[in-house]
Amino acid sequence: MIRVLIAEDDEASMDLLCSILKNQNYTFKVANNGIEAYELYKNINNFSLLLLDLEMPELDGIETAQKIRDYEQANQLPTV
Repeated sequence: MIRVLIAEDDEASMDLLCSILKNQNYTFKVANNGIEAYELYKNINNFSLLLLDLEMPELDGIETAQKIRDYEQANQLPTV
């Protein structure tokens, strides 16, 4: 199953994305800003796809993606 994390602060855009994903039978979680998206990612951490708005208050999509990358790198286990 494809799990999607959506970070979007515009309600109309969020509704459109959710409608499209529902029609495709995707599972998804929504966040209103990058901070919420980052916290959801850390707590759930099994998303197949991230859809991040580039212009959000507090933490935009690019900054959110970077925080997620940093989180993933910091939590990688060394391979033996």
